[in-house]
Amino acid sequence: MIDTETTGLSPDWDRILEISAIKVKSGKVINEFSRLIKYSENDIVPSFITELTGITTTMIRSKGVSPKQDTSEFKAFVEESLIVGYNVNFDINFIFDSYQQFNLGDFNNDYVDVWRIARRFFKGERHNRVVDVMPRLGITHQQRHRALADCYDQKSILDELSIRIDENFFKQSKRAKQKSKFDLRTLISTSSSINQDSAFYQKSICFTGALSIPRKDAAQLVVNIGGAAQNGINKKTDYLVIGDISYSTNVKNGITGKMKRANELMNAGQDITILTETLFMEMLEEENA
Repeated sequence: MIDTETTGLSPDWDRILEISAIKVKSGKVINEFSRLIKYSENDIVPSFITELTGITTTMIRSKGVSPKQDTSEFKAFVEESLIVGYNVNFDINFIFDSYQQFNLGDFNNDYVDVWRIARRFFKGERHNRVVDVMPRLGITHQQRHRALADCYDQKSILDELSIRIDENFFKQSKRAKQKSKFDLRTLISTSSSINQDSAFYQKSICFTGALSIPRKDAAQLVVNIGGAAQNGINKKTDYLVIGDISYSTNVKNGITGKMKRANELMNAGQDITILTETLFMEMLEEENA
């Protein structure tokens, strides 16, 4: 199980402040890893991050290790293990960039996202953050927003879901994918109010890759906030939301056909914003908070 605390959402502009992992074998924790990271002697932790996590500038300056040392030690700890996390693509993107920065190869371990499982299990719920899911599963302690504690919270969620999910859960998901395609353009809003301040209001959104919820449900979220769901990329597309393409049969040279078409239109001057499913869902949750 892995988790990071960062200064923001983008690996391009933000940095990892803390990275932790617990090694689990047969359901039991057998080892721990946790490091604070200091990028310079003058490192400053943003005040809103201190308020959220409790990580202070003093802690970073006194206890932090260099990012190169941290990344090297983290790689030695995880080795080729299966990576498990909550909204784990977020952490992977930051760690992948760190591997690249320090010439440590690719961070390409197989992974499981507990958040995707939770969202599919609680598909009727709007919010499925760690803080939302824990009380639903009877996990009563308060989330601390520290990386090591979050690893244990994620394990608790996964353990509870493993007990509650029967053998037909993933079979049902597979059968749902095999159903005939639905014309997303025919969806109508089921919401009594529309947020005209939403980034997706009156915008056209297309999806590609495997999403953590049925594509029709994701498209319905778009329609409910006043956007338009598309079946394919065209000259009206404003956003392309990318799910997991790891096992997609439509991927060639690392991109799907929709991603290729979006790049062609962008090169021709069209303004298309590309979002990961994770960021798309986070934006929706923040707007509905």
